Order: sequence, then structure tokens, then C-alpha cells
Amino acid sequence: MKKTSLSWYKILIPDIIEAIQEKNFEEIKNFLQELAPSEIVKIIDDLPSAEKALVFRLLSKEKAADTLIEMSKSEVEEIVKYLTSKEVKEIISSMDPDDRVRIFDELPSGIVEKLIKILDKDKRDEIILLLNYPYGSAGHRMNPFFAKISGDKKIKEALEEIRKEKLDEEIIREIYVTDEKNRLIGKVKLPKLVISDPEKRVYEIMEEKPFAVNVFTDQEEAAHIIKDHDLISLPVVDSENRILGVLTVDDIIDIIEEEATEDIHKLGALRAPYPEEEYFKLSLGEKVKKRVPWLISLLIFELITATVIKSFDALIESAVFLSYFIPMLIGTGGNTGTQSVTLAVRAMALGEIEFKDLLRIILKEILTGIG
Repeated sequence: MKKTSLSWYKILIPDIIEAIQEKNFEEIKNFLQELAPSEIVKIIDDLPSAEKALVFRLLSKEKAADTLIEMSKSEVEEIVKYLTSKEVKEIISSMDPDDRVRIFDELPSGIVEKLIKILDKDKRDEIILLLNYPYGSAGHRMNPFFAKISGDKKIKEALEEIRKEKLDEEIIREIYVTDEKNRLIGKVKLPKLVISDPEKRVYEIMEEKPFAVNVFTDQEEAAHIIKDHDLISLPVVDSENRILGVLTVDDIIDIIEEEATEDIHKLGALRAPYPEEEYFKLSLGEKVKKRVPWLISLLIFELITATVIKSFDALIESAVFLSYFIPMLIGTGGNTGTQSVTLAVRAMALGEIEFKDLLRIILKEILTGIG
């Protein structure tokens, strides 16, 4: 089995099914281990239902966890349905807490309750803590595991402490410095810590007053801070500045995607989607419910337009040719409005405008329309 093109996984589906039928599982297992989780998701998605769980079971625990994170809500539900409680427990437990929250956010509450119950107490406490923070907050998305050291320690002692903790490489790129009460007082990058004089104290080389956000800060605001200041991680603190967790760049990429989806929905006058919503999984009633309120509002405005046109009945009767231009005027007005909304929503998403700028925006768009 070899990659042959941009859609190579589609070409290999018959080969994979044939290997399953011939029970050549070792070959499939070795092939899957060489692929990225996103590529495995594409393969599993195109397999018949009976083979999906079988192929997923051939993955190592770590690869299975990474693959599950990349799956959509419906795919996760389908896979979980075929796995035993023990298998699900092993996969979910091997995930980082923030990735675990992302999976749970996308699943129905009934399934989430069952998954929480099968986890060990320490994993269960972690997930409950994060789920208790409001959805869309920094606390909800943070990873409670991070590298921290006391500012009073010698650098050689700090390095030994970090080495003993055996944290992920992603987490130890930036190490946060705390005082005796766990309050955030600074940060230091790992390379700087390694090359500094081992007899110096950590506070002597740290960067003071690093950027941080409160646990209840909106995730979009946190994403803007990381983007605007070129950070690779952002500490999350409580009201007393005690560090509780961190947001990393991979978290921010997911947040930006979610916020962009929300902005696109707003652009089309639709309410923001819930995390578990998928286009093909929404019922007719749910689709109508998302769209009807704004459609009714727009219909009311159209009736006002019709009333205005009716007041010019006498003029139109005396010069019928004027009615030919009505569709053009309405269409041009609609196009102008769409352009204005697009620019405004995009500017809001980038933080360029706020509610206090409402009158300035209206005046600017009126002048643009006249011009």
C-alpha cells in the first residue's frame, strides 16, 4: 500500500477492504502507523461501517487518541459505539485534558456521562473541573498540565525538577515562574534556562509580567492576545493571579476555526452553531429553527419596502417604464448591504471595531452608499 496522489486514500480503500477480508491485519497496522491522524480519519470515513471499528482497533493507543481528536462528532459517536468500555477508557485517558474536553463538547450529554463514569478518579476530576468552566472561556479550553518552577530555585535545581516531571515537549517550551503562593511572576524559555549559569536563581533570568488571561476570559480574546503578541502559549490564571493552566498554539488554531465558523453564520443572519452541530446531521426542524427568526424579520422589512413602492402608484402608472428599474435598485441595494455586512463582521472578528463605534460605522456606510 503506497500513497499515489492527493486522493490516494480513496484509491487504497479497496486494497484495505481486501486485506481485512484476507485477515492481513499486520500489514494494515504497519501501514496505518506511518500515516498522520488526519489521513487515517479520511480512510476510516470512506470504509463501510463494519470495517471502521476494526481498522480503528489496529491503531496504537496513542495513535488512536490522536485520530479520535481529528474526527467529527458523528464519526466519534460511531467509533465509540463499537468499542468496549475498556478500549474507550484507555484511549480517552491517554489524551491531554484539553483534547479530552474538545471530544466531550462534541458528544451528546448521555454519552459524556457514561465516558466520565468509566474514567479513573484523577482523570474524572480533571475533566469535570474543565467542563465546569463556561463553554467558550479560556478555563474551559486550557490544559491544566504545564511546566512551572519557583523563582527562588537555582537554575540547576529547576532543570532537574523539570526533567523529573517528564512533561510533553510542547508544554516545556515555555516555563512559568511562580512565587511561594503559586502566583505567576514571570516566564522563561527552555533554551535560555539550559544555557544560563546553573548557579543563578530563576528570577534573575526570567521575563517579568508575562501576558496572561483570567479563566473566565472569552477564548476569542485569548486567541487575539496570542496572535497579536506572537506567543507560543498563554497562562490562564484566577482572580488572585495563581496559574491554573495554559493555552497553547494548537488550542488557538481550533479556537480560531470555531470563531470563524461563528462569524460566517452571523454573516448569513444565522445563530452561532453549537459544537456538536453538523450540516448533514441537522433535522429539517433544526434547520428551519436556525433560519426562520431572521427570515421573518427580513420579510417584515420587505413589506415596508412594498408599502413605500405602493405610495408611488400614480407615478408608476403614468410612467410604467420606471417599474423596470425596481428589481435593479433592490438588487443593487441588497448587494451593497451584503458588502457592508461582510466588511463589518470581518472587522468585528479582527477586533477593529466595537459596539461604541456603531454610529461611526452607520455614517461611514451611508456615505459610501451615496458615493
